[in-house]
Amino acid sequence: MLQTIEGIYRNGQIELSETPESISQAKVIVTFVEVQTVNGEQKSGLTAFDVAPDLLGKHDFGTGDLATNKEHLQGLGRD
Repeated sequence: MLQTIEGIYRNGQIELSETPESISQAKVIVTFVEVQTVNGEQKSGLTAFDVAPDLLGKHDFGTGDLATNKEHLQGLGRD
């Protein structure tokens, strides 16, 4: 089972924001993300843009908005 939990590394220790569910022992992989600050205060939460702004808009793939495809919506909810 794979779980992702946010935490803070401070003074040589990792403080998790919550307790992992149903895990008594597991291997962990730690990725350090630089803490963003505004006027000396920590910003709450990072966005994908904060971490990798150079990647934003680089790729145009994946499923488009199916709500704009009238054929896809035809008969929806009429079972």
